[in-house]
Order: sequence, then C-alpha cells, then structure tokens
Amino acid sequence: MGLKFRLALIMLSLSHRQFLNLRQTRAGCYALRACHSAHSPVRGQAPGSSPRLHNSLTKSKTSLPLNSEKPLKWYSCGPTVYDTSHLGHARNYLSQDVIRRVLADYFNYDVHYVMNITDIDDKIISRTRESFFVERLSSQYSQLTQELITETSLFLRDFVSSQLAPSIPELSHLDLGDTTSRPQVLEALDNFVAASSAPMVDAKLIMNASSAKRCLEALIMSQARLNSPAASDKAAVEELIKESRDILGPMLNLKFNEETIDSAQYAKTAAIWEARFFRDMSRLNVLPPDTVTRASEYVSEIIGFVQGIMKKGYAYTSNGSVYFDTQAFTQSGEHQYNKLLTANRTREGINQDVVRAHIPDKKAAADFALWKATKPGEPSWPSPWGGGRPGWHIECSVMASSIFEDHMHIHSGGVDLLFPHHTNELAQSEAYHGCSDWVDCFIHIGHLHIDGLKMSKSLKNFITIEDLLKTYTARQLRLAFLLRPWDSRLDFSDTIMKQEALVLETSLNNFFSHISSLMLDDATFKIGHQFGADERDLRAKFDDARALFRKALSDSVNTPAAMNAIRTLVSQTSAYMNRPSSTVDGLLILGIGRWITQMLEMFGLGNHDESRVGWDSDSTQRSGSSDMDVLLPYLQAMSSFRDDVRRISKSKSPSMAKELLTLCDRIREDVLPPLGVQLSDRADGAALIKCIPPRLPSDSKAPNSDGLADPSHTTQNDPLENSEVHPHNMFKPPYATGLYGTWDDQGIPLTDAGGLDLSKNLRKKLQKRWKHQMDIYSQNQGST
Repeated sequence: MGLKFRLALIMLSLSHRQFLNLRQTRAGCYALRACHSAHSPVRGQAPGSSPRLHNSLTKSKTSLPLNSEKPLKWYSCGPTVYDTSHLGHARNYLSQDVIRRVLADYFNYDVHYVMNITDIDDKIISRTRESFFVERLSSQYSQLTQELITETSLFLRDFVSSQLAPSIPELSHLDLGDTTSRPQVLEALDNFVAASSAPMVDAKLIMNASSAKRCLEALIMSQARLNSPAASDKAAVEELIKESRDILGPMLNLKFNEETIDSAQYAKTAAIWEARFFRDMSRLNVLPPDTVTRASEYVSEIIGFVQGIMKKGYAYTSNGSVYFDTQAFTQSGEHQYNKLLTANRTREGINQDVVRAHIPDKKAAADFALWKATKPGEPSWPSPWGGGRPGWHIECSVMASSIFEDHMHIHSGGVDLLFPHHTNELAQSEAYHGCSDWVDCFIHIGHLHIDGLKMSKSLKNFITIEDLLKTYTARQLRLAFLLRPWDSRLDFSDTIMKQEALVLETSLNNFFSHISSLMLDDATFKIGHQFGADERDLRAKFDDARALFRKALSDSVNTPAAMNAIRTLVSQTSAYMNRPSSTVDGLLILGIGRWITQMLEMFGLGNHDESRVGWDSDSTQRSGSSDMDVLLPYLQAMSSFRDDVRRISKSKSPSMAKELLTLCDRIREDVLPPLGVQLSDRADGAALIKCIPPRLPSDSKAPNSDGLADPSHTTQNDPLENSEVHPHNMFKPPYATGLYGTWDDQGIPLTDAGGLDLSKNLRKKLQKRWKHQMDIYSQNQGST
C-alpha cells in the first residue's frame, strides 16, 4: 500500500469528524443522531442463536426471540422531570443504551425503543409550588429587613420542631425564636451532621439537618448585617433566600397549600427539566428513543384504561379516587400480584420492607391509586369520578399498551423501580389485558453508590452530569460502566476512573496510534507479507477473541468479559507489532484494528466510519488538522536525524555517546510532546512517529529550556562580539529577540518567551555568559 493511499485513509477519517462537528452545531442535534441505526450492523449473531438477558421476572437468563421481520418491542421507564440529571441517571440510561446498541448493531435486531417522560407527579407539583412561593417571597423585599429575618426564623423553628427535634433530642428543649439559643442550636446541628457517617443514621434526616444548619447560619449572618449598609442591597435578600430555600420551599407550600397557581407553571417546570435531561443524554452519546411519550398527553387514555380495569372487577372508587384491588386480583385465581417482588426479595436495592400505610379510603394497605382525587392547589383533569390526576404507576401501563398493546419483549428501568412501580404496573396491565405474560423480560440496571450511599435527588447527595463532565469525558464514563456488569451495584469513585477507565483509554489510544504510525511506514507495513508462523498465531488469537466477545455479549450482554477480550487482543497484537522483525502483515493488522474499532463504536465509544481505524482523540470530537500531510516530511526528517545521531554515537567514545543520547532523549521527551509528537523506539532501532494530544514535558519546562537549540549559544547579534554591550542588556532585544520573557535585576533571563521558567541548567549557562560579558565590558571600559 502506497503512502498516498494511507494518507487518503487518514483524510477520510478527518473529513468524517469535521462533518460530525458541523452536524453538532445545528439546533436539534440530538434527534439527528437517530441515524446511527442506519448503518450496516456488525452482525455478530450466528444463525439459529439468540442472546440471553438477565430477567428480573424469572431470576434467570431469558433468550430473546430469533430475529424476524417484526421489531423487538422495548419500553423504558424514563425520568420524572423535576430536577437536574445526575450520575445515577447516567448509569441507568447509558447502560440501557449499551444493551440497545448491542441488540441492534451486533445481533441485528430491529429495536423499537420507547421511553416515557413522567410530567405529572407529586415531585413536579411540589417543586413547582415551592419555587413559585419562594420567588414570590423574594420579590416582596428589595432590601434585608427584620420582618424577613423573623419570618424565615419562624419557618425554620417549625421545620426543626416537626422534622428534626423528634429524632435529635438535643434540639427538643431549644427555642429558635430566642436569638440567644441560636448558637446552641447551631452547635447541636453541627454535631449531628459531623457524626452523620454512622451507617444507622437516616439519610433523609441528615439532609434535613444540613438544610437547617445552612438556613440558621444565613439567619445569623443576616441579623449581623441588618444595621450595616449591606442590608440595603438586594443581594443580601437573595443570599438569605438561597441558603434557606430548602426550608422555605416546603414550609411556604404548607402555609399556602390551598392556593391555586396557574397550571401552566407545572408544564413549564417539566418542560425545562425534560429539555435538560435530553441535553445531558446527548452529551453522554446516548441514542435518542425511537418514540417519546408524556403522561400529560395520555390523560384521556388513562381514564379509559382505569375504566377497563374496573369493568374486570379489579378496581374500586373511594372519595373521588380509584384504587387497584390487590386482593380481588390475587383471589381471582388467574393472576398473581407481587411477581417481581417475590422473585427478587434478596436483591440489593429493593424496597421490599416498605410498610404501606393503611389509608382509610383503601380496602387494603397494598392497594394503590389508579386515579387520585384533586387536592387543594394541585392541577386537575375532569373524569367520571370527579376532578383529579393519574396515579404514578398507571401512566406507564397506558403508554406502553397504546404502542405495544398487550405484549412487549423488554421492559427496563433502574432497580429502584422494581418495587413498587414495576410490580404495580405489571399487575394493573395484566388485569386490563386479561393476560399473565404482558412482559417477556424485565431488566433492571443496578444502583450507583457514592461513599456507600445510593444517589438520590430526594436526598440531594448527587453529582450532576454537567459537573461530572467537567472532570471526565463521556467516553471515560462509558468505559467505567462497561467494566462492570449492568445489573450489579456500582460503587463509583475517582479510583475506578483513574486506575481502570483512564488506563484502558490510554492503552487503546496507544494501540490505535501504533497502527496509524505503521501505516505511514513503507518499510514496515507490508501488503502481501508472507503469512508465517507469527501471523498464523496472531490470526488464531484474533479468531479466539471474536468468539469470546460474541459469547460474552450473548450471555446477558456481559460487557466486562467482552472488554477483556478486546484488551487481551490489543496486548497480543501489540506484542506482534513490537517483534524484532522489521515488517508486519498490514492486512492482518488493519483487520484487527478495524474490528476493535467497530466493536468500540458499537458500544457507543466512537462514531461509525468503516474506513477508519481507531476512535477520535477525545470524546469532544474536535476536528482533525489537514496539515498532517504538510508536517509529515518534517517529522520524518527529524526522526531520521535522531536515528543517525544514535547510530553515530554508538560508534564513538563513551563520553560522546552519552552526550548525543542525552540530546536524543531531550528531543523525544521535551521538544516533541508539546508539539503533539511522540517517538517510540522499536526493536530494530528505528523510531516510530506517533501523533498525540499536545502535552508539556513531565517537568513542565519549556521545549528549549534544557539547551536544545540553546538560546544561550545564539550567534545572531551575539553581544560577545561587541564589548560595548552592557551585560544588563545582552539577553534583551535587540540582542536576543523573541527568546526570553522576563529578567532579574542583572538582566539574566528568568522565563522563556512563552512565560515558562527556564531550567536550572540553562540559567547556569546564561549566568556564565553574563559574567564573561561583564569581564569583556569592564576591560573595554578600562581601556577607554
């Protein structure tokens, strides 16, 4: 293969990335990515076989149906949109995305993936009302007043009395209304929060204590600044409101619980957080659903569904609400309630011991609402039972049934939905359809924990996706998830990211860089190379890796085993490329590189382009430079220079060899990495050029700071040739233009032109030259 053809392959890859950048600058870029499924799948499914998935319904691995012309029906429980998306959401939907990609692109299923959006919910109602009342309170004050401080203090007192004092005895005898007691209350809250790492302490209680502590600190600060000029600033009001928001929101909502607000406010809250959710999913490279449904758009269908359940005798009305009759359902002899819970009582993360309160309106504690009667101040829709709104579980049954009717292949969600949501959803759907197999396979993604605690919006102990992506890329996060089974608990930490995900990413980057570099080397990269013992051995390992990979994905999408097959193949192929032999089989190397590239892209770790080996340099998909063909001759010349110097040095005296080898090391370690170039030594002595992300040398010195192309030895306008130049000026323009940035009092440089500190070695050289110039200058002045 000629150099021009290899460069053409590289340019194809660059133009593809440039297209991706152009596409992602347009509005609605997330929806455009649905075209992912349009490319040809990698076809990993063998005839007559089908993959298996761990089924929460049976506690076993269920085989999916063999491919047919009909789509694989998959319903996924989407988010309740009332707050920002966090790392727990990333684990859930990114893991589902991987399974979906594997089924569609590896096993060649036509997947119809439906996701709902819960935009009618108690949490959305509470968040909307709390935000409304807090903002209204803030708007009533243009400056800090005693009235606002007192009102906030009373709300905090009631909050502490109802939510904290019963569980924290130290607070029971303290009165927040008495300002002299505030330091004691603050100390009690401080002590409780500081001891909150104890495993038996309720997380909700810890959160409430932390909220009360912040509010009290803000009150103390506001009281202190009340009579200062700062009190007249609106910012003082906003600071008190911000720090007290977690207290003011629920207490104001309780105070004005019967006040009705514009129903459009609820829809606005849901729309804002839905848009942010899909934005975060796009940033994680999660494919968009094929169909999105929203509870608010299915109210009439929900009413009809509830009526259908009632006609079957499995629901009853009570004070304007409608409840599912779990006893009638179980005693029918045709159905079984709690199928999911019974099958999974020992699984981690399930609320199996929840005690359901016996509400007077219900026949039994296990009964759950299909339709909720309107409460004062809540949004409402008309129904045969009066004004109200749908229950939480019914929306998924209705939306899934409206698209997939009485049967679906896969139903998915986080393991926390297994009970009660999926348990109740399954019961009411089988009651309506009169079946016992509404879902073939329930899959539940394992919890994500941080510091031993499950992440939760309600506990406010979450890391947002936006904040996470400031530290790690979407690719690195996906790699971390791929290295753990999707249905197991994941304890997230920086250690996992740095010691596993980032290490694997670096290994793959080096592997792809090695192949790309070999493709540019006519002497090494051979097409039609003799297929000898080494090539047969590597080909056998390639075949074994693909078989292990297929076996792993067939076994409930076992991504850790699949990634291990790739990792092993990378190691084996690298060993082949690093042999003492001067040539490699180009077609074999390209075949392995392209297969690994395709498998990683299938997992969502790159972007599909069959002409390319490797992935983008990072997950931001920044465009490649078209200067590669211009830079290549210079890089090759520099590489050849280094090779010649090393060869000559080995034939000379030991001292010369040491100096020349040191110079070579400086070129490799200090000069080229900041330019985005890495030289790797090979067994035959010739260097291999690799293009890498530009980085500073390990000691953060400037490229020239150790004496390479040493500015201390410049001869242009050399002041040593002019005894009239004062040493104070010898390293400054016009005698040393563009070399240095700052100087000490004697005029000796401190930094280079880029602002980086000069090395100690170079500083010593410059000091010697300065002293030498001072001698010459002094002699000249003495003679005159």
